[in-house]
Amino acid sequence: MNDFDLWNILKQKIDNLSLQQGSYAKEGDVWIASVGRNIGTEENGKGATFSRPVLILKKFSRETAWILSLSSKQKRLKFYYNFTDPLNKPSTIILSQLRVISTKRLNRKLYSFSNKEFQRVRDVVRNYL
Repeated sequence: MNDFDLWNILKQKIDNLSLQQGSYAKEGDVWIASVGRNIGTEENGKGATFSRPVLILKKFSRETAWILSLSSKQKRLKFYYNFTDPLNKPSTIILSQLRVISTKRLNRKLYSFSNKEFQRVRDVVRNYL
């Protein structure tokens, strides 16, 4: 079975979930999310749950949010926002990977940005768009 088949099975299970802890996510939070096996240069999740860290940029409801994928590979490109996470590890927000997801995809919270840092991120996103 290939990754697309495995992701499709998991995606169906996620879709059948009732809203869970992800519905309590707040703007500025970083969560592990099942983003899936994607196409081309879209950021994929890793492991059995096809997950990666994401920043909650905007909550539209308990069920829907705009997210940005994070990576540990920092690059000096205009669509990367490099920072150091609370565990003192290099990280980056991939501005070009903005997307809407169901909060059912959110598995667990990792940390929250400070208000000041989150405002800086929002300004960078606004300028990028």
